[in-house]
Amino acid sequence: MAATTSATTSRPLALYSHTKAQQWGLAILAWERGPSRGYQFEDGVLRIFNKGYYELLEEVDAPADKAARIIADLRRKLGDSVHHDGQVHTRPVEPELSFDDQIRAFRLRYPDGFSDRGWITRHRGAPGGRRTKGHAEPAYAEAREALTAAVIDRALAENRGFEIANATLRVLENTSLLTGPQIHLLRDLSPSRQGSFCQSLRELLYDGEQAYELRFERFVTSLTQPHRPGPTWQLATALPALIYPEDQICVRPTTFREQAKWMAPRLIMGNTPSGSLYVRLADMARSVKTALEAQGLAPRDLMDVHHFMVMTLAPAARQLLAN
Repeated sequence: MAATTSATTSRPLALYSHTKAQQWGLAILAWERGPSRGYQFEDGVLRIFNKGYYELLEEVDAPADKAARIIADLRRKLGDSVHHDGQVHTRPVEPELSFDDQIRAFRLRYPDGFSDRGWITRHRGAPGGRRTKGHAEPAYAEAREALTAAVIDRALAENRGFEIANATLRVLENTSLLTGPQIHLLRDLSPSRQGSFCQSLRELLYDGEQAYELRFERFVTSLTQPHRPGPTWQLATALPALIYPEDQICVRPTTFREQAKWMAPRLIMGNTPSGSLYVRLADMARSVKTALEAQGLAPRDLMDVHHFMVMTLAPAARQLLAN
């Protein structure tokens, strides 16, 4: 008899979408027997796929509360809360802090949301006001002036990649997005790597013809030196977040791991930046922005989302809700 294995795992149950037939809805893996897998879909049909067709089923992210509802419905469609092989799925892990809790903590601190005077004073900066490292608007202006495509191209043509490395260092030192040790790698970038850093930064920021994942990977590689710690997520993502805050976000790993408990419960995030995972994290941030807009809040860009997540997922937010 062919061996039967359960989809049970210590991680939350995955949801899948068929890339060629999304009209079937989402699915869960009901069972796996030898070279065959059974998937229960939202349209009520249990479909069986043989090895070689598994790649048509892509894992998708869903907020924890939505995922729990879909999974419960799919189990009912299977006829019971157990598999046909008698094995019980692992229940989705509930996040410690719900998104509603995050909203409440945010509104307690900033009653007028992202237009609150306190929020603007702390995170955005006012025209003519004194700049702090936490202010987004002057950081955008500085990055966009110091790191234009023309400036980088000139440095490349004149073999002066160190000028771009130094300009990048100054831009990042004037923000609160990175700590000193995280910037230290850029400060110690060897002369032999400054040219490749300059070229990869040019591609990352301004070469829209190439897939972002590949540009991201090359940029990370340019910052990687033998026998030294590699770049952090913050260093790999801060510059695009400053120049394109509507589309890109600076990734703080501890914050994203917490947010994923609600947005993508099965996400596993390491400390090494990768292009494919960054694209997934940026999509998560955009989903948070959409969820905030649905609650009547209006973040200006993903930098607002970044600071929202950092603030509402910090231990101080839990204390605020407890008081």
